[in-house]
Amino acid sequence: MVFQKKILVPLGMDSKDLKGVYHALALAERMQARVIILRVEPQDAGNGGETEAWIKRVLLDLVNSATQQGLAVSYHIGHGLFEEEVFRLLTEENIDLVVFGSEEKQIAQSLLRIRSRIPIQIIQVKEKSNVNYI
Repeated sequence: MVFQKKILVPLGMDSKDLKGVYHALALAERMQARVIILRVEPQDAGNGGETEAWIKRVLLDLVNSATQQGLAVSYHIGHGLFEEEVFRLLTEENIDLVVFGSEEKQIAQSLLRIRSRIPIQIIQVKEKSNVNYI
């Protein structure tokens, strides 16, 4: 049985910062880890605007490209409260690492609250070679 590390990349409804996704994919390639991208949308979210459609297309393209390169990547859309959705995936999937972009201030606060309930390593990506370990 091969133990595979799992990396969670949570994205909020308004997320446009994909540095966390790119960093997680690069880590996954080196660590032979699985990447789980979680985008949390409100339950009453409609079709969204142009930006939302663009981000969904970009994420699906990233997932397809990474899969073709042999990486294990999945994309989930959660419909509920951000912290509940992230906590559920952390526990259900036994996540080893959380990676997110620097523009995600609310995500940082939520992850710190979650970390008080479950110990998890968190990386905030500011730029390609500039990360914070929270």
